[in-house]
Amino acid sequence: MDELDFGRVNVEKSRRIHIYLSNDTDVTARWQLNYVKFPKKQTIGHNTTTPWEVENMEKTDDASVFEFDVFEGALKGTSLPLRKVPEGLLVPPVPKDEEEKKYQPQTIFVDFKPKKNVLYKSKFRFTCETGIACDIILKGRGSYEENYD
Repeated sequence: MDELDFGRVNVEKSRRIHIYLSNDTDVTARWQLNYVKFPKKQTIGHNTTTPWEVENMEKTDDASVFEFDVFEGALKGTSLPLRKVPEGLLVPPVPKDEEEKKYQPQTIFVDFKPKKNVLYKSKFRFTCETGIACDIILKGRGSYEENYD
């Protein structure tokens, strides 16, 4: 389970990140994104509480502050690896043909738009018809201070 942090964002602004969804199998994966309730857990003693547990006790689980541009789709397999570096400084990049574009990882943009100056933390699950589910936790803190945009 991955945790992605938007940092501090002014309540009148928003911050966007992107995540990549890939398919490691040879078959087409039909996926869907769902919100999963992320309840606060009660602890017995504060002396043994980890910083992550303290953060989870003060969080606000409000999925509406996280907006996704895509909620479902189909990914042809096997996805090609991401190109993280330029293909060359002296040679122009090679354009991707239509067949190669079909096997690119799915880019999903997520916007964080806080409502109040609290810590928001929500869990989302990528489910696949014939595959393994994957959870992500998105978090961010709203702020009334203008220097956080």
